[in-house]
Amino acid sequence: MKSENSGRDPRAHSQILADLASLTLSGTSASLAPQASFLLEYWTILRKRRWIVISVLLVSVALAGLMTARKKPMYAAVGRIAINHESAINLGSKDSQFTLDTGDSDYTVDMETQIKVLQSDATCFQVIKALNLDVSPEFGGSPARRMESSLQIDSASQTGLLNSFRGGLSISSVPATRILEIRYSSTNPKLAAQIVNQIINSYIEQNLKARFQATAQTSEWLTKQLADLQLKVEISQEKLVQYQKEHGIVGLDEKDNVVISKLSALNSSLTAVEGQRMQAEAAYHMALSGNPELLQHSESGQADPLAGLHSKEADLRTQMAAVTAQFGPNYPKVKELSAQIDETEKQIQVELKRAVSRARAEYTAALEHERVLTAAFEKQKQEANSLSQSEIEYSLLKQNAESYRTLYDGLLQRLKEAGVAEGLKSSNIQVVDQARVPTAPYAPNMSRSLMAGLLMGCFLGILTVFLFESLDNTVRTPEEAEMISSLSALGIIPSHRASKKSHAPSLQRKTPHTPEHRVREIFALTRPRSEIAESYRALRTSILLASRTRPSKVLLVTSAVPKDGKTTTSINLAVILAQSGARVLLIDGDLRRPSIHRALKLPNEAGLSTWLSGADKDHPRIIPSGIANLDLMPTGPKPPYPAELFGGPTFGDMLEALRSEYDHIVIDSPPVLSVTDAVLMSVLADSVLLVIRSRQTTKGALRRSLDVLHQASANVMGVVLNAFNVNGEEYAYYRYYYGYGHGSGYYSDEQHAGTPAAHPDGDAQ
Repeated sequence: MKSENSGRDPRAHSQILADLASLTLSGTSASLAPQASFLLEYWTILRKRRWIVISVLLVSVALAGLMTARKKPMYAAVGRIAINHESAINLGSKDSQFTLDTGDSDYTVDMETQIKVLQSDATCFQVIKALNLDVSPEFGGSPARRMESSLQIDSASQTGLLNSFRGGLSISSVPATRILEIRYSSTNPKLAAQIVNQIINSYIEQNLKARFQATAQTSEWLTKQLADLQLKVEISQEKLVQYQKEHGIVGLDEKDNVVISKLSALNSSLTAVEGQRMQAEAAYHMALSGNPELLQHSESGQADPLAGLHSKEADLRTQMAAVTAQFGPNYPKVKELSAQIDETEKQIQVELKRAVSRARAEYTAALEHERVLTAAFEKQKQEANSLSQSEIEYSLLKQNAESYRTLYDGLLQRLKEAGVAEGLKSSNIQVVDQARVPTAPYAPNMSRSLMAGLLMGCFLGILTVFLFESLDNTVRTPEEAEMISSLSALGIIPSHRASKKSHAPSLQRKTPHTPEHRVREIFALTRPRSEIAESYRALRTSILLASRTRPSKVLLVTSAVPKDGKTTTSINLAVILAQSGARVLLIDGDLRRPSIHRALKLPNEAGLSTWLSGADKDHPRIIPSGIANLDLMPTGPKPPYPAELFGGPTFGDMLEALRSEYDHIVIDSPPVLSVTDAVLMSVLADSVLLVIRSRQTTKGALRRSLDVLHQASANVMGVVLNAFNVNGEEYAYYRYYYGYGHGSGYYSDEQHAGTPAAHPDGDAQ
């Protein structure tokens, strides 16, 4: 059973090239898939679970329509009033402090205040009483309570009645106006209009009543104040007359008082003299400083000679500088100019002394004048203070009497005006629109309710879809498998059910050793042109490419949990490898649940268990499978302790003996998380292929199985995603890359002549 690579058919190489092309497309799809935007992924999820969205949407719309249809029609009556400025009642003139005009107040505060008044308990109870709403069935009453309506209603009943009444009341202000809009909703259109109109009438009546009461209170207060003032006026007049008689005061007037006039004149003169003294003192200090500039700018004008002398000195110095520069310092003209300069400086000093003397004299005179006037002012002030106290007392009495008289006359005038205003029931409230009986209900709005139900249904449907999606903890796509395992997805095997829907019935390959019902799981033989067969060829190519840097002659195929499709993958992978012309040995390593011999319809009298245990050496342990280049080692009889057989050195020796006989050895092992057999075998295998089933293998199981294999230092080559539904809408891009689109003609189980053309190595072209 030596390898004869030279005997391979050249067409096998063309098959490998086709597999490389398929792998390239697979890699393209894997690289394109992560580049899909999140929005596209969300849209794919929604399309996949669209029936959930549609169902929730229909239920939401149906409930909204049903609830809307069960509601009673509601009618809304609307009335409008204008709130004008309160300038109708003014008790007096414009500048009177006894006025009810509020003036320019804040618009927002005014309107909000009136809204609160309209919604107050007093207004609501007045409307309820006027329309007998306490016995209305709409507000929880009954005609039988009409006799009890006049009785005092308890607090709980009042609160409930007010809440029921206010439930339909809505008051708002029209922007940029002083108009209030009063709206009331009710199932009775006539009652709604009556309530709005009654609210307006009650509000106007309350406003008039409040204004009338305010005017009446003002009149009453003014009457009391006038009585007190009249008494005070009489008493003050009597005191004034009595004081005049006692002190003999006749025609006293402040304008004719000489003492006061003289005191005022002295005060004015003293103020002027103080100013002159300050000026003289300032001039004197400037003269003492000897600064000619200050003297020149003094207000006295006495420093004008100094200005001339300084000017003369400057001219002489200018001439001297010019002559000296031209003729030298010994020139006679220079000496003459020098003498003139000295004479001018002497004159300047004399004028400075004169200026100081003049300033001192002026300052001394001003100081003496101020002293004399100050003494005269103090003397006159003493005379003014010594005036008779009778004049001051008389003035106070006179002013008090005049004040009482003026206040009395003003209040008497206001009392007359208040009496006139009391009879006027003017109001600052204007009715703009009376409420009319509505002809059509405003609610329920069926279209609006259905739209709200539609929006709510969309929201709840989308929320439900993503909730289900988040609860799905299984591995679904190759990207998820690669992200979780950090390994490459070497192969993606489409779902068998999806493949059945898109292809013709299976073509059975009949041989003397393979009955018609024997190869139902070997897609590489039964349907060589199907998507599943091509996927296994792509898997073969991925394995061969991955083995270029590290040869993997012994390949262990396992899974995380049972029913992931590891056995089907092992059989089809072995067949595909054999179809390329390589010598392949398929070992059924699942000693607990053997199934490969049943799939191939072969005996299981001896095999792996007899080899490892050394028993029954007469029966062949490796038997032909009936497929070219493929041999099978079945499990043989079930041993009592399978794990013990793999723990010894016999299994490793067996593999070493078989390596020289075969190009590839494919071992089908039990699941990793079920028993330890796969872990023991993975140590001796060159590579491990982990099979997971889409939407069945959980992410936790995948992580745990990889952890177990890594702890055993197993060389996990990659993962194979089995039973992948490429027909699902959420995986449309996989369908186009792996299936090239249904109906494209690339995948077909039917041959042009109606029968398969047998390839020498068992493949069908």
